[in-house]
Amino acid sequence: MIDPVVMKQQLYLEPNNEGDSLLFRDFNVVPGLIGGDYTLKVDGKNWRLITNSIPVDSGFVGDSIGVRRGFLWQPTPQELARITSTSFAVITPREASRKLNDRLFTQLGTGKQAFLHLKLTGKNAHRLAATLNSWTEQFMGEAFAMKKLRVTYMAKLLEGQRQYAMNSLDQVESELQNFRVRTITEPNERIQQAMDVSTISQPTVVNDYLAMNATLVSLSRDRANLEKLLSTARDTKTPLAAVEILSIPSINVDPAAETLKRRLQEQDTREPEMRKLLERRTENQPDVVIARASLDSVQYTIVPRELASYINQLKSKEASLSQQIAANGSSLQDIPKRTIQEMQLSRRQQEAVALFTSLDAATQTAKLAELSTIPDIQVKDSAVAPILPSRNTAPVLILGALAAAFALGIALAVLLDQMDKRFRYPEQATTELGLY
Repeated sequence: MIDPVVMKQQLYLEPNNEGDSLLFRDFNVVPGLIGGDYTLKVDGKNWRLITNSIPVDSGFVGDSIGVRRGFLWQPTPQELARITSTSFAVITPREASRKLNDRLFTQLGTGKQAFLHLKLTGKNAHRLAATLNSWTEQFMGEAFAMKKLRVTYMAKLLEGQRQYAMNSLDQVESELQNFRVRTITEPNERIQQAMDVSTISQPTVVNDYLAMNATLVSLSRDRANLEKLLSTARDTKTPLAAVEILSIPSINVDPAAETLKRRLQEQDTREPEMRKLLERRTENQPDVVIARASLDSVQYTIVPRELASYINQLKSKEASLSQQIAANGSSLQDIPKRTIQEMQLSRRQQEAVALFTSLDAATQTAKLAELSTIPDIQVKDSAVAPILPSRNTAPVLILGALAAAFALGIALAVLLDQMDKRFRYPEQATTELGLY
């Protein structure tokens, strides 16, 4: 978070003469920068870059300066025409960030509202104020982006689950409608129950059978969708999307999917970290290579492996449920097939309606929260360059110098007196030699 402030305010650069600051307004650095104290000498149409009295670069006026030293700097001939020599110091942005962080002092206020007081010390008041204001803006932007990312991710996740629930509801309603159209002219228990005023209670075995069938259908549908996602990812050699996988209902309610969800969360965490790392690093740097390898391992090996393992668990559950349904089927032979099928479709429709209604309300709430997200942090007082220094140490230094000089004079006089062995006063004969 400090590096963007350093790059924006050019804190890696320190001209020896503030009057030459306009010359360095477009001065930038690239990876591989060689820091140090430099002197630029301009002689007519030529220039030389010197460090430690050794020329390290030269060229014609108008060319880029210090490319081999990691500079990204090309002043115009008009800017160079006004100078013959200028000195400046350059350090790496990471070192400038460390120094800037060491100079920042923070103090947490007391009271009902938590205030954070920031203090930045230095010599150039206007540059300090601009740096501190840029730093607070960067901090607020990062905090708001992180909060916005969480809200947006939740809204996308709920939208995917809502769309999946809506498609399931449409499918169930279509199946129920087609079934009733096909059986409208055939006798069935639904018509008899509608004609009978009394309430007919269903046996427990029927409810168990219907529940197991509904569970089996749901597991089969979710497994097929997961297999399709896995097959598509392997064919296209692309990473699995966490939003699509988490839209499957079984993933969110089955404890066996906890490992898969943790891996998906790890993938979603590593992706923004990788993008943030690439903003200040190149692909061939060691830390970027390591981070890329870790991300690829999670995306193309760990997550597909966990998904395939979970699909196998769903297959095992389907086989177990199929055996139970087959075992209980003999007790339902006397129940009309059409009534059982219609009850299944009706129950699936009720469940789909309830699921869609709840997800639709949650999605609308998440979208509203996304649109109305505001930063948690606000700047109450921006940094302003002071007219006078925060403290004047000149009187203290003068008094300290006078006191030190006085003490040194006394000490020197005592030392000279102790080292002087000659007789200068008559009293020395009586006091030092003990004579009358």
